[in-house]
Amino acid sequence: MASNLPKITKPLHPLDPLSREEIALAVSLVRNRFEKDGEKPSFCRVGLKEPHKDLILFYDSAPVDNKPKIPREAFASVLVRSKAKTYEVVLSLDDIEPHMVSKNHMVGVQPLLLANEYQEVENLIQNDPVVAEILKKRFGIEDMSKVHVDLWIGFFSNPRNRIAKPLLFYKEEKNANIYARPIDGVEIDVDMNSMRVLDVKELFEVPIPPSNPLSTYEGITNYRPGRKPINVSQPEGPSYTVKGRLVEWQNWSFRVGFTGWEGLVLHQIGYYDRDKDIRRPVIFRASCAEMVVPYGDPRHPNYLKNAFDAGEDGLGRNANSLEMGCDCKGDIHYFDVDLCDAKGEFYCIKNAICLHEEDYGILWKHKDWRTQKGEVRRARRLVISFFTTIANYDYGFYWYFGQDGSIKCEVKLTGILSTSAIADDETPEGYGTIIGTNLYAPIHQHFFSIRLDMQVDGNKNSIQEVNVLPTDTAHNPYRTAFYSSATTFATEKEAMRSAEPQQARYWRVINPAKTNSHGQVCGWKLVPGASSITYAMPESTLVRRAGFISNTIWVTPYNPKENHPAGDYPMQRDFDDGLIKWTEADRNIENTDIVVWYTVAVTHVTRAEDWPVMPVENIGLEIKPENFFDRSPAWDVPPEPKSSSSDHCNTNTPRAKL
Repeated sequence: MASNLPKITKPLHPLDPLSREEIALAVSLVRNRFEKDGEKPSFCRVGLKEPHKDLILFYDSAPVDNKPKIPREAFASVLVRSKAKTYEVVLSLDDIEPHMVSKNHMVGVQPLLLANEYQEVENLIQNDPVVAEILKKRFGIEDMSKVHVDLWIGFFSNPRNRIAKPLLFYKEEKNANIYARPIDGVEIDVDMNSMRVLDVKELFEVPIPPSNPLSTYEGITNYRPGRKPINVSQPEGPSYTVKGRLVEWQNWSFRVGFTGWEGLVLHQIGYYDRDKDIRRPVIFRASCAEMVVPYGDPRHPNYLKNAFDAGEDGLGRNANSLEMGCDCKGDIHYFDVDLCDAKGEFYCIKNAICLHEEDYGILWKHKDWRTQKGEVRRARRLVISFFTTIANYDYGFYWYFGQDGSIKCEVKLTGILSTSAIADDETPEGYGTIIGTNLYAPIHQHFFSIRLDMQVDGNKNSIQEVNVLPTDTAHNPYRTAFYSSATTFATEKEAMRSAEPQQARYWRVINPAKTNSHGQVCGWKLVPGASSITYAMPESTLVRRAGFISNTIWVTPYNPKENHPAGDYPMQRDFDDGLIKWTEADRNIENTDIVVWYTVAVTHVTRAEDWPVMPVENIGLEIKPENFFDRSPAWDVPPEPKSSSSDHCNTNTPRAKL
């Protein structure tokens, strides 16, 4: 059998994503086994089964000419729709005898949506006679091809049934915005395994919002005048280098990975310390491991909207192909992404990941008033990013690396608001904002779980919380003293914490065994950015399914099986899983291999200005060295050349008269 399987080439590194040939091999192995068992597989995801961290560290420490052989394995999540069964499959891609390592039936769960289910559900709705009759009776719709469907999962119990509650929209004009005309008041249940309509309920009367040319964002020609071009030129080329999936830039290095669930993954982030002449590890693996978008409006259908855009849809497999000059500007390096669809057929997302560097203003500057001499350095940063589209919303995931040793994880939120229809005599009453005739956008939140497998100068790390506090009156004669106080967390439950800007709270990951030349423990601080609490009650289905939204930060000991903060199967789940379950053990997190889960969140009180297409809102987290170095890592950045007679950017201006 092995001789008939696709041939593969050896990856450059064990963490490289599966190649096109490896995906084809994995799919063939699955098909062969499942067909023998009388089952037709549908592929929810196929990707690299990443080797254990210890194996990677062993591999990297070996000489270049004597690297150990690391088993190359694939993981597949497979759905057999005819039997309503979900399987987890591990496959050996060994070049001598590829084979299936394991096939496990996962009882009582639903895997993420199949890529073809979106179109299948829309076709089903458009051709269902009961739905057509109701829409004609209620709204006068004659042409069902003008009815469009977004696939939402709103069924929160009995996950043995694969149920969707699709949202309907009406589109008459070619360039119309479908979200401008929601069809509400009707609830449809679809069994996606048998692909049939189970039930149609007529709930309440509400009109379809009328056509409005102001809701259009495609095909606009009446552009504002006066904008001049900005060109980015690097005649000598970029400062970064790319070797396969390894990127190096201004002392930074990391490997570029990608999964259908998370999208962009960064492996083995490290910094070359010139003073010590060594590369120092910082983060072993970084990604957005899950996100959820809960809506606060208790009316139908909005109370059903709790979208797990990673665990239900897949951030990576919905990635965009990026375009030069539009999504990225400058001297760009693109990474393509290889995936497979529900049938196991290969496809490539060209230019899915964009790598470039950009000017970022002033890095540092000082002028000595005595000598009137000054020095200034301009900052640049390395940017690696991808964009994904999940139904109405578009999300950009950006990682920035600075010359000052900083890392920033940023999410760019844009796209189109999720909308609902409203009657003439109704108001949203604080649950949303009117954005057109009979049209409103409900209030909602976005929660992103950033998974950081920390490796500060090695795998033995601890985490501390730092708060700034006023000094007590007995030691504060002038009533102006304040200080920082650090607490080291010993167990998981101690580290379940929330942001507190009133105390300038932040967290830092330290290596207790490493100090800088001043005797300070080496660490990296997590600086909170956008943050929000969840307004859902603890007993709600939302919090049970997405427990990670209850805290800003969680810390767990490294476990290769714990990768998704809401569990591996959030779709329709009716039991606790993920962080909320794992941390019940209250395991040790002090001076050990730890993973930090940081929740970036924003509450979106919708605005008229967010319509018809939402301007980007940026939220994120910054990670900075704290006593990791002996001095500023930006001190050695060279000055910019000048076109004038002086050789570089410095200042020597006369002192103003006093």
